[in-house]
Amino acid sequence: MRFFKGLACATILLALSAEAYATDPTVTISSNGTVNADSQPAVLLVSNGASISSGVYTLLTFETVTYDHQNMHISSGTTITIPSGGAGMYFVSCGVRVQANASGFRLIDVRRGVTAGVVMAEMTNNTTALDSIFQATKILSLSDGDNLTCYLYHNSDAGSLSTNAVGLLTYFQAVKLP
Repeated sequence: MRFFKGLACATILLALSAEAYATDPTVTISSNGTVNADSQPAVLLVSNGASISSGVYTLLTFETVTYDHQNMHISSGTTITIPSGGAGMYFVSCGVRVQANASGFRLIDVRRGVTAGVVMAEMTNNTTALDSIFQATKILSLSDGDNLTCYLYHNSDAGSLSTNAVGLLTYFQAVKLP
């Protein structure tokens, strides 16, 4: 598993070397940032992009499964489920890239079951001509069967904003910490 550092707010994205992750039962961090761990539950989902209406919490869909250890991803593309025997501490993160818009604010809301606000991040208007990237990240204690979903809200005058599917910039992940 490799942690990447970058973007203006020190975004952490996880990419996976399946061979190293599946065969190395120890936890080590190399000088180039590669983290090797035993096969703890882990999932990284990526979105192909979407149009999000203003004034409505919209459940994000993630069409691409980058990796999924212990079948944490539900095929609907919206939910991460903690597997049986997988209870513990998890690094949970949802990051979104939205098109530039100078009005309103944007809000990421990661929910556990129906509970809103488990992990949240807010970004105010973007007055530049560039897209904005922001994320909600937290370490959570999760139980077997807990379901996580990620919602995006905005109240811009544009009517709708598009999320962008470039690279891993709109993603949802949960990784059990050893």
